[in-house]
Amino acid sequence: AAGTVAAGDRCVATFTVPYVPGELTAIASRDGREIGRTTLATTGEPAAVRLRSDVEDLTTGRDDLAHVLVEVVDEHGRVVQDAVREVRFEVGGAGVLAAVGNGNPHNADSFRLPRRHTWHGRALAILRPATTPGRVTLTATSDGLRPATLTLRVTPSR
Repeated sequence: AAGTVAAGDRCVATFTVPYVPGELTAIASRDGREIGRTTLATTGEPAAVRLRSDVEDLTTGRDDLAHVLVEVVDEHGRVVQDAVREVRFEVGGAGVLAAVGNGNPHNADSFRLPRRHTWHGRALAILRPATTPGRVTLTATSDGLRPATLTLRVTPSR
């Protein structure tokens, strides 16, 4: 359904659409020209854990950290937004698990425990490198889901 937003709407438009599996795309336009687009797609059941780091390697410097995004995904690799799953973390090699989080303002669990429930299908694990070079490996597991492993190289600090 197409709609318009006027200045008096405070840039908010509300649409009521029936639920049907598939894709819903919102397109923003100005003067008849497309200026933005976002699509939401129906996801399947949670199938796996996926790990993505903000860095490809670390140094032995104590201030160097890797922020690892933890995602619960379906068979097609799409994040399952309503997945609330406990993910357990194991770290081996040249590093330690510095903290975990999930962005949920109501979650009061310790940031130091090697586990965290996902919120909106996501969580965060923060790795701190060891003071000696090598490789640090993070493994994330959750009951009923394929686990994920991420390995980062730790090089000497300059």
